[in-house]
Amino acid sequence: MVKKTFVFFKKTIHPICPGPISELMWYWNVQVISAKKNWQNNILLLVQKRVLLSTTGSNDIPLLIYGFNHTSVTPETKIISPGGCMTNCSIHVLYILNAIGIQSAQINMLHSYTSRQELVDAPHKQFRRGRAAAESIIPVEIDLHQSLERLMPGMKGRISAVSTRVPVANGAMGDFSVVLKEEVSVAQINTLFRKSAENGYKGIIDYTEEPLVSLDIKGNKHSCIVDGTMTTVVGNHVKVITWFDNEFGFTSRMIDFLHDMKME
Repeated sequence: MVKKTFVFFKKTIHPICPGPISELMWYWNVQVISAKKNWQNNILLLVQKRVLLSTTGSNDIPLLIYGFNHTSVTPETKIISPGGCMTNCSIHVLYILNAIGIQSAQINMLHSYTSRQELVDAPHKQFRRGRAAAESIIPVEIDLHQSLERLMPGMKGRISAVSTRVPVANGAMGDFSVVLKEEVSVAQINTLFRKSAENGYKGIIDYTEEPLVSLDIKGNKHSCIVDGTMTTVVGNHVKVITWFDNEFGFTSRMIDFLHDMKME
C-alpha cells in the first residue's frame, strides 16, 4: 500500500488545519523562526511528527545539514532547520578541507538574484538590495559565516563570507579562498574532493573536470559540484570553485529529509 505524505506551504505561521494530521510534514518559508515563540505549542498540537523549515532558524532550533549531521535527529527533535543552499554547499567544502587543517576561509557566493531583491531600482533598507537585480552585479551582506560556525565551532572567528548577486535567474558559484595549515598541491586537493564525491558524500557533492558554466548545473540535485579545472594553489593558500543549483539542489535535500522522516 502506498502511503501519502502531505506537504503544506505557508509563508505565515498561522495554523492552516483545524485538527491533528498524523502523517503531516510541514514547512514554512520564513527567515527567522524561534522554537520558543508562542506558536510552537499550537503547531505541535497539529503536527504529530516534525516541522521542517525551509531556511536557517534561530539558534534554539537544531541546524541539521543533510549529508553532514542530519543523523543527529532524535525523537525529541520536533523542529528542524535544513539550513540554506549556501550553507549546504559550504559546509561540505570546509569540512573536507579541514581534514588537512584550515587556518582561515573567505567565501564569495556568486548567486543568481532572488525574490528579496528588486527588479527595478526601489527603496530598500539595504540600499544595494534595492538596485535592479537583472541589470547589476550586486554585493550583499549575508550571515553564512554564523551558520558555518554553528556547525564547526572550532572555526569561530576564522570564516568570512559575502554574496555577489549576478543577473541570472538561477544557478550559483561558490568561490572558496582557504588558507590551510600545510602546503598542498592541486592534485592533492582535487583527489580529496573526487574521492569524497565517489564515497562518503556520494549524491551530496559531485566532482567534475568539465568546462561548466552556471546554466549547465540547472536541475542538478547535488548540494555542491566541485570544479577541478578551477582549483589553484599557492603554497598553503587554496582556491576551490564549486557550482550548485541554488533552487533544485537545496530542494532535493529537503526531499531527502522528508523521505527519511517518512521512514521513521
